[in-house]
Amino acid sequence: MKNTVKNILKLSAAAGIGYYALGELLYQGIFNIRLTNGMVRALKLEDKEMMRIFYEEPVFVKSFQWFDGLGLKDRAIYENGKEYHGFFLRQNEKSHNWLICLHGYRGDRRAEAPFAEYYYEKGYNIAMPCMTGHEDDKGKYCTMGCFDKDVLTGFINHIVREDPDSRIILHGVSMGASTVMLALGENLPENVKFAVCDCGFDSSWDLIYTMLKENYKLPAKLILSAVNGASIRRSGADLRKSRPIDALRRSKTPVLFVQGAKDNLVPLNVFYRVYEACGAYKDMLISEKAVHAVSVAFSYNEYIKKLESFENKFVK
Repeated sequence: MKNTVKNILKLSAAAGIGYYALGELLYQGIFNIRLTNGMVRALKLEDKEMMRIFYEEPVFVKSFQWFDGLGLKDRAIYENGKEYHGFFLRQNEKSHNWLICLHGYRGDRRAEAPFAEYYYEKGYNIAMPCMTGHEDDKGKYCTMGCFDKDVLTGFINHIVREDPDSRIILHGVSMGASTVMLALGENLPENVKFAVCDCGFDSSWDLIYTMLKENYKLPAKLILSAVNGASIRRSGADLRKSRPIDALRRSKTPVLFVQGAKDNLVPLNVFYRVYEACGAYKDMLISEKAVHAVSVAFSYNEYIKKLESFENKFVK
């Protein structure tokens, strides 16, 4: 009997260690962005359709050329005892209008060039923060919006302190959109006039579940807790507590929601759920041909009309 119990305990311990190790392995593969992006490039695993869109669609080609010609240098700001990084592009003549645009998971600030170029040509100053664990950010791991919200509110507070008369637009794509949603649930200053949430997910937990199931073909229900445990140990980010959809219910800021009808990562049913949760003034744009995070390339004119409508209503 004693040997049986010992064997059971040994098997349980081995299973527990294996479960722990699997969680760590998957966590590194999903949340260690620099490692993951390096492996994707080395093994040539990039999404071919996304690469085609970035390198061939005129909206991205033109804006990337504009952005690359700026030669922007990263700048650190310090808010609430923390260091955040980003690009700042200011108008030559003083302007109180600001855009803060946020990139998505495994993306970079360059990906937001179409919006930065549009707003800059309309006289806005531009701030482009690094999301946690990406590019020049000092953190090692992505937090799927959990702590990116603090990055965004840090940039908002920095701008308002330097320019009390600032009028700020928040514009996020994918994880950047969900970060905006999380921030909208906070007590933001009145300087924030409206937000654009382009294909944002409703829950960090649900998004990772989808990634494990669809991308990795793994039993997500069984292993998601192990991945979340690794997230809590490594970065302090508890995916269960990161729910942009709940933050939206507290929002008082007008929001334009944008979605690609062919988006498989954040499908339309999630989009509609997010849209309905927002109790503030809202409108939507659905790009019928767009996959995830590229609606601006497929519905540029409609996108711009929606932005102009919000600007005319809320930026005075």
